[in-house]
Amino acid sequence: MKARSIQKISYLAVFAFAFGIDHGMCQNNEAEKPILFAKNIISTQRDEFGITFTPDGKTCFFAVKTPSTIQSKAIAICMSSFLDGKWSEPSLAPFSGKYKDFCPSMSPDGNQLFFVSNRPAPGNKRNGADIWVVKKTEQGWGIPENLGDPINTPGWELGCSIARDGTIYFSSTGTTGNLDLYSSKLVNGKYEKPDSLGSAINTVYSESEPYISPDQSFIIFSSQGRPDGLVGPGASASYPRSDLYISFRENGKWREAKNLGSLINT
Repeated sequence: MKARSIQKISYLAVFAFAFGIDHGMCQNNEAEKPILFAKNIISTQRDEFGITFTPDGKTCFFAVKTPSTIQSKAIAICMSSFLDGKWSEPSLAPFSGKYKDFCPSMSPDGNQLFFVSNRPAPGNKRNGADIWVVKKTEQGWGIPENLGDPINTPGWELGCSIARDGTIYFSSTGTTGNLDLYSSKLVNGKYEKPDSLGSAINTVYSESEPYISPDQSFIIFSSQGRPDGLVGPGASASYPRSDLYISFRENGKWREAKNLGSLINT
């Protein structure tokens, strides 16, 4: 897998809901200092990223990469539950473990879990990475299904998020080769042709791992290479770091994305 900016998203859900994002927060540092989530249980010496929660906040899914960021032989989705006042020791999600699965994202109703995987698509086609969905059943989680056209492409899809009305927001190299963010409405059970989120969000740099608020009033995403980014050495020259950005939607249009600042980005 080509190295991409999937490091910092593990704080995303906790930050977005615990601190109540508003228009001024990213400018005046009203948020509290972030704390490490479930230290030594979920956050460990391994690489954990891409956390998502069930609507009741009592179960989380996240990706674990081993043995290291750069030389990852395995990437799988694990799960943990909040029991008796603490998070349980993570276990492998029943649908994960054979392929490289990552960037899980729970639907607002908690009945579907979306994730990215390099597993073969229908027809045994193997793209760079596609978005898959697994549905909750009475017996547990079902069998993952590839979202197919028009969401998945021969390129890379790296992260998605679902709004309350079913609209999917996702990152894709599409036909351009550059990671940008798109949205697609769910109409009668089928996704419509995706629309780019436009120049207020997409740039010549990489945009990936989106989180959309249920009401679609704001979006948080990861971007690497922007002039206002906090530059660091990264894990290697081929694995640069990224920052988290936020954009608010007003009157149907996205405002220019802003860096979340040094309280969040490092």
